[in-house]
Amino acid sequence: MISLTVTNTSDFMNKLLVKETFDMLLLSEADIQTGSFYKIDGRINTSFYTAEELETLPDSQYSNWKMQRPHVFNLIKGKKVPSGLKIIFALSKKAIAKLIEKNDIDLDIDSVDGLFINVNYKDDVVTIITGTSLKTFTLDKSLEKAFDAYIKNTFEMAEIAYTEN
Repeated sequence: MISLTVTNTSDFMNKLLVKETFDMLLLSEADIQTGSFYKIDGRINTSFYTAEELETLPDSQYSNWKMQRPHVFNLIKGKKVPSGLKIIFALSKKAIAKLIEKNDIDLDIDSVDGLFINVNYKDDVVTIITGTSLKTFTLDKSLEKAFDAYIKNTFEMAEIAYTEN
């Protein structure tokens, strides 16, 4: 687990809400505080879609950020910035499997509950906290370390400036 503080909030928010920077991530949940409080559960409501539409959706219980980003942006846009924003992203099973393989980690993909990125915006400050959830107990932190390195690398590739807390 790492904690990062983004050093250029407006640039980060633009990359989060307008650009495609985070579109490969899955949305677990979002809490938005503007004139009202909004909560988005990122789980896919399979009963809403036809069988054909379900084929085009991510192979996950969560919808992808690309689908939800316009809705979140519409809730936030306006003359005033939100008083608070919390978004929890998850890596897809495919991305987790790739991370495990690339880093030669001795861990079965089925024992991973999820790899999460918590984005918190409050008082014009954005903090990022990573989280690893395993279904089985282990003292091995190699997946956590690989995930943290992956996030730092992703931020550097996207030119997102941060300091480590």
